[in-house]
Amino acid sequence: MGQGKNTGKHRPKRPDFRSNAKKRKAEEKKAYEKKEGITYASVKKAKLAKIAAGGEVPGQRKFDNQGMRLKKYNEDQKLMRALTKKLRQIDDLIKTQEGGAELDDQQLEKISKRDEVIEEMEELTGPPKLKRARQEESDEDDDEDEDEDEDEDEDE
Repeated sequence: MGQGKNTGKHRPKRPDFRSNAKKRKAEEKKAYEKKEGITYASVKKAKLAKIAAGGEVPGQRKFDNQGMRLKKYNEDQKLMRALTKKLRQIDDLIKTQEGGAELDDQQLEKISKRDEVIEEMEELTGPPKLKRARQEESDEDDDEDEDEDEDEDEDE
């Protein structure tokens, strides 16, 4: 008995330095009583009086008028981050392909979309007026496509 499991050497029990709440409070009282004119009870009463007067509650966090910023990134920044991640993944796939590894169909399809990803990134980094114009053009194209679909439905 008293032998360590792995080494076989004696391991004496170590004292537990953690004190429970009663001991901590007693130590605090003794520390306050050593100081002249200050007692534990007087400090406790002062804290309660401060709380009752509407002062700060000890241990409570302070909050200012400004709220926490909920949206860290706007939509363009999110899209840009996603596109850079996709481009990085595509470059990694190209390196593995050059290394001699065989890629499956999904990976090859992802590599083929590299130019599209770069074009999207260029659209995002372009001047804001240009971006809006491109979006409006694409919206108009979508409207024209819908009109053509309606015309085809009427012909039938």
